[in-house]
Amino acid sequence: MGITLRYERGDFEGGYCVLKEQKMIVINKLANTQKRISLLSQSIVEMGIDENLMDENIKNIVEEELAKLKVLKE
Repeated sequence: MGITLRYERGDFEGGYCVLKEQKMIVINKLANTQKRISLLSQSIVEMGIDENLMDENIKNIVEEELAKLKVLKE
């Protein structure tokens, strides 16, 4: 899909970005596993990836994370 996934250490949260026309998801190595999953799920949605291209397990994880975010925002 032309997306680079990078795990970096630093003082940042992470997420989806475009750097010099390269689509990229950056995840903080210091984040716990749940936070990494959450950031990756948010990034997938933000990028507008077609759900038909996702494995069923990944699709379920993304939907669960989005439901959690919705509850937190309310």
